[in-house]
Amino acid sequence: MRAKYIPLVLLLIFTAGCGKKEAAADKKDVIAYINKEPVYGSDLTKDIFLRARSGSDYKSDPEVRKEMLDIMINKKIAIQDAMKKGLARTDRFVSTMKAFWEQTLIRDFLDLKKKEFKDRIVVTEEEVRQYYEKLSDKVTFKVLKSRDEAHIDSVRNKLAKKEDVTSVPFETLGPIGYDEIKSGILMDAFKLPIDEAKKYSDPPDYYLITPCSKEKREVEPFEKVRAEIEKKLFARKEMALLDKWFEKRREESDIEIVQQ
Repeated sequence: MRAKYIPLVLLLIFTAGCGKKEAAADKKDVIAYINKEPVYGSDLTKDIFLRARSGSDYKSDPEVRKEMLDIMINKKIAIQDAMKKGLARTDRFVSTMKAFWEQTLIRDFLDLKKKEFKDRIVVTEEEVRQYYEKLSDKVTFKVLKSRDEAHIDSVRNKLAKKEDVTSVPFETLGPIGYDEIKSGILMDAFKLPIDEAKKYSDPPDYYLITPCSKEKREVEPFEKVRAEIEKKLFARKEMALLDKWFEKRREESDIEIVQQ
């Protein structure tokens, strides 16, 4: 589940800031190179600290550092492509305070990519109605996360045989509505029957997710919320295309992670 419940593309905007100049920085602080441009450990630590202060659940541990580093890599790729397209030479850039140049550049670049994607996105009536049908439920999930696929398979087999898994450290998530979910994996798991477990892969992690309870809630009439649902579905498809674009650009980029 990329970025878990917050899309990486959105986090690019909030973590954008002024980086160091290599000439003035300690090379020992470099933790990665993106197409020969450095990424600094101190900037990563600062981003994690700012995320923690914003009230998120992020903590300073190795897994979170990897997630935040992924965000910084995507940010650097977006900036590099924006520079190639000449966005930094626009009047809007020139008139922007220098301290926020990366944030402005990323916003402009993402807006540009969204315009490119606009004609490729179609939201059907069936998709809108399927989304609406899910709104009447709030689901509570049990989630097991591990980088050991064999462990995930073992627990799933135990569940299928109705064996005791009380010692397994499942995380409880919810109750949560379909409209509150940000993760594509949870969107898929939302449709599972109660107590049915399904394995998901999001390298390097594996997840075992099972809905453990559902509760009903009142929803507004379909015609009243149709337009809002269409907007949400469009935004989700737009975000999925942006994620795919970043994945492709990461494959094409020269990314070197410096071992600490």
